[in-house]
Amino acid sequence: MAWHELSGALFGLARYEESADAARRCTELDPEEELGWSSLGLALYLLDRPAQALEAYERAREIDPAYSGYWQYCAEMLEELGREDEAQAAFARAMDLAAEEDEAP
Repeated sequence: MAWHELSGALFGLARYEESADAARRCTELDPEEELGWSSLGLALYLLDRPAQALEAYERAREIDPAYSGYWQYCAEMLEELGREDEAQAAFARAMDLAAEEDEAP
């Protein structure tokens, strides 16, 4: 978790390459740490690497497929990559999950 926190601190300083490096280290130490994958995706997106960001977000989504945010992030990257049909399907899934999250106690 310390690497994830370092990634967040570096991100806050707009040091995106270093943030991505720290997030990568987090995922190497704990491949099931979804927040590490999500942080990596965001840093890579801001480094204008949407294909790599998509891979990171997809990994986070594999770990927690019920979280609408990961579907939305994937959809945004798919749209950025011009993969419109896949993006629309992912956006639809994100909306469905978000509605379920709102209904949860």
